[in-house]
Amino acid sequence: MKQTPILVLEYKHEDWLTANTLYCLGCDKQWEIHFITYRSKSAFRYLPFVKSYHHFDEETHEISFINFVELVTEKTKAAVLVPTNSAAFQFVIRHKEALQSFIQVIPTPQPWAYEIACDKGQLAHFMGNHQIATPLTIIDLNNDLKKQLDGFPFPVLLKPRIGAGGKGVGGELPITVFANKDELMACIQQPGIIDKYIIQSFVDGYIVGCNVLYKDGKLVAYTIQKGIVKAKSFAPSPGLEFIQNDAAIEVVDSLLSKLQWNGVANIDLIYDVAKQQILILEINARFWQTVGGSTVGAHVNFPSLACLQALNRPIEPVSGQLGRYVPLIAYIKHKLAAKSGVKIDFQWKEIDMRYFFWLLPAKVYRFYRARFQKKVPGLT
Repeated sequence: MKQTPILVLEYKHEDWLTANTLYCLGCDKQWEIHFITYRSKSAFRYLPFVKSYHHFDEETHEISFINFVELVTEKTKAAVLVPTNSAAFQFVIRHKEALQSFIQVIPTPQPWAYEIACDKGQLAHFMGNHQIATPLTIIDLNNDLKKQLDGFPFPVLLKPRIGAGGKGVGGELPITVFANKDELMACIQQPGIIDKYIIQSFVDGYIVGCNVLYKDGKLVAYTIQKGIVKAKSFAPSPGLEFIQNDAAIEVVDSLLSKLQWNGVANIDLIYDVAKQQILILEINARFWQTVGGSTVGAHVNFPSLACLQALNRPIEPVSGQLGRYVPLIAYIKHKLAAKSGVKIDFQWKEIDMRYFFWLLPAKVYRFYRARFQKKVPGLT
C-alpha cells in the first residue's frame, strides 16, 4: 500500500500529547510520518515510525517558521499538517490561511470558538446563555464576590480559567477544593487569583469523557469513556472503559453544534448523582492524553480520521466499539496497588503492550537527557 506523507507538528515545548498523537498515526500504516518541531528538540523524534525529523530553533518571527514548514513540506511531499499540543493548535489557527496555501491542515475550530472552549469562564458563560447543563459557576470574581457566594453551595472548586489536567498555566494554583467561604476568600486574596480563576460548585458524581471529531458543526465520530483505574487528582485515568451513553453525546452535541465546531475535541463531563444528569465541565480543544485508548480500545483513530477529513476523503459516521483499555505500565502499577485495594482483572487483549515498546526509545533518551545533559529551555 502506498503511504501518504504527513507532517506532525510539535510547537515550543516537548509534550506527551505529541507522543500519543504520533502513536495513533503510527498504528495506521497508510501514513508516512514526518516530524517537525519549533524550539524543542523533541525526544519523540526517536519513535520507530518517524521517517524524518526537522527542527527549527531560531527565535524569530513566526513567519520565518512558516517558511521553514513550507520548505519541509516540499522536501517530504507532505499532504497534511497535524498539530499535536495546545501551542501547535494555536499556531495553526493563527496562521491557517498561510499554511493552507501549501499544505492541507487537519480541521480546526474557528478562532472565536477555540477561544471560548479554552477559557472555562467564557465557556461557562456561553453554556449559561444557551441553557446547556453545567455546574453552578461564578465567572467574575471581581464583582461583589461575597454577595455572589451568599447561598452558593459548598464545597466548591477554585479552577484556573486556562489549563488542563487539573493544572493551571506556568505553575499557577491547580484546581483546589474549599469546604467553606472563609478558606476560599483567604485564598482569593493572593496575587494573581481573582482575574484568572472561576468558582464552581463541587458535584458528587463520576467523570465521563467524550471524544469527538466534527465537521462544520456536525458530528462525524465519537467515543465515550469512563476512568476505571485510579489517577492523581483531576488527572485523566490511564485505565478506560468505553461505554455508550446517549445523554452524554446529546449534551455534547448541543454545545459543539452551537460552537459550529470543526475538528477534534475531548469534553470532560460529570454525572451528577443527586440530579441524575450529565453536566459539561470543560473542553480540551486538541488531541488528548488518552487518545491512544480510543485508537486501540475503541478502534476509533481520531488523528487518522482528522487526516482523512483534511484530504476530503469520505468518512462513515463512527461511534466506537465498547470495551476496556490500559497501557502496560499503568496495568503493572494497578496490579501492585490493587494488592491492598480494588482489583480490576483486565484481559490480555485489553492491555496495550505495543505503546510501551514503541515509546521506549523516547523514554530512554529522556532519562539520559535528565541525568547527563544540561537543562535546555523548551525541554521537559
